[in-house]
Amino acid sequence: MKVSEKGICHICDEVFDDNALLEIDDLFLCAKDAHIYNDNEWIAIKSTTVSDSNMNDALILQDLKDKLKNSNQPSFIKSSYAQSNAGEIQTISSLYIPKSN
Repeated sequence: MKVSEKGICHICDEVFDDNALLEIDDLFLCAKDAHIYNDNEWIAIKSTTVSDSNMNDALILQDLKDKLKNSNQPSFIKSSYAQSNAGEIQTISSLYIPKSN
């Protein structure tokens, strides 16, 4: 089994060799975006819970990130996982942008 030696930057969504990505706060970032990340305070502007029975909100969150990227606004999506009372695994995803000073 071959393991990928490539990864995607959480901010610019470009593909890089794994050794070109930095891991900061559980995010993988290219060198340029690592500086952007470290130079800003980030706030979540939208969060959603995604499960097998509800995938549409994840697409909406990614579409919003793509629109921000097209307007040169850095952003990233960070996810965590939880189990519902019914035993279903849920993904809690949040879209972050730099906080205005």
